[in-house]
Order: sequence, then structure tokens, then C-alpha cells
Amino acid sequence: MNIISVIYRISKSSYIRGKQCLKSLYLHKYFGKDRDPLPEERRLRFKAGHEIGFKAHQLFPGGINLAPPHATKYGAYSKLTQEYIQKSEPVLYEPSFIYEEVLVALDILVFDNGWHAYEVKSSVQISDTYLQDAALQYHVITASGLRLKDFSIIHLTRHHKEISGDEPADELFQITSVKENCINKNEEVRSAIEELRKILNAPGIPKIEMGEQCKKPYDCDFMGFCKRQKALIEAARFKTIDM
Repeated sequence: MNIISVIYRISKSSYIRGKQCLKSLYLHKYFGKDRDPLPEERRLRFKAGHEIGFKAHQLFPGGINLAPPHATKYGAYSKLTQEYIQKSEPVLYEPSFIYEEVLVALDILVFDNGWHAYEVKSSVQISDTYLQDAALQYHVITASGLRLKDFSIIHLTRHHKEISGDEPADELFQITSVKENCINKNEEVRSAIEELRKILNAPGIPKIEMGEQCKKPYDCDFMGFCKRQKALIEAARFKTIDM
């Protein structure tokens, strides 16, 4: 296992954000205070997602939780992750990996005649965004030196689009291997990371017009910022014309 870096600039969430809109990534990194308030609906979705993630632990009970108390601790906890891997600890929750300044925190890592990675999603369908997420994690984990026997997404069965919390975990979830997809997307991931790095090193906010990317696949939390910016540009243009 090679510890390449314990400093990160790109995380799973910022990677997906950058794939959706490079301007959003830049604003997230340098203008975080200007983001829109978090809607209550989205906050509840995040909470439900965390609860489902904990529920999935029941599929592989008795694991060690490696979630850091704060995001600033990921460097130390990525080292701790690798210490447990060296011991072939059977089940790890929230193990983290950092490779060339890219951080991923996997939901569940299991040793069973080889290492099996699992990412938990609170939906029935496996979306393209989930596949991008998985491909990034596979890239970082394997580039760090850990050979994965499989990479799977744990998601809800069609019979459990809504959950009450009492369902047995083995009835609530289904497991779908996406390792082949991860391997096929490896070069795409490498190229995307390089593009995101260039944007983060840019001298100013990227000039990207508002469009479909503002709402697909997720509503961007900088739409208010971009609308205000657009209004200022329009006002300056009309002022110039009047002169």
C-alpha cells in the first residue's frame, strides 16, 4: 500500500460538482459563503441518505468506523485506514483514501478472500452519477495500491422505495457489481481530474453561462450567485449603451 498524499483538493462531492459545472466547482472552492441556503427538502434527503447508509452496515456487522470527526482530519484517518488494511481487518466503515490530492471516503470495505468495496445509495435505480462516483472511488483506491476484487453499489430493492426503518437489511437492499464500468471509465476519470485541477488553479471565476447544467443532475446551490452576476453584467451593458 502506497501513501502518495495526505492532502486533498478534490473530494467525491466536488468531483461530481465539477463534472456538472466547472464554474460551480470554482465557486464552491473559493466563494463558499455565497452559496444559496440549503433547502429543507435537500437537508431531509441528506439525513435519509445517512440513515440508509447506517442501515447498510447491518449487511456487514461488527465493522470499525473510520469516519473522521471533522473534514480536516481526513489526512490522519486515511493513514489509519491503511493501517487497518495492512491488518486485513474484515469490515471497515467509511475508510478514506487520498491519491494525488483526490479524496474518496468509501461506505463499506470488506475483506473476504480479497477486498470488496461497497457504496450505498438511497434509491432503486443506479444513475449515471452513481457510476461516475463509483469510477472515481475505484480509481483512487486502486491507484493508492489496494487491489479490489469487486466494487459494488448497495441500493434499495424495488419493493422498498420508501422505508420505515424496521425492514431487515437483507430485504431492504440489493447489491450490484459495477467493477467493469469502473475499469472502463478509468481514463475518463483521469482526464476529468486534470480538468478540475486546471479550473481550481484558474486566476478567476470561469465564464460559463447558466443553462441545463444548473439543474442536471442536481440543482446547483450557486444559482443565486450566477443570477446576481448576470444581472450586474446586463446592467453594466445597458449603462454603456446609454452613454
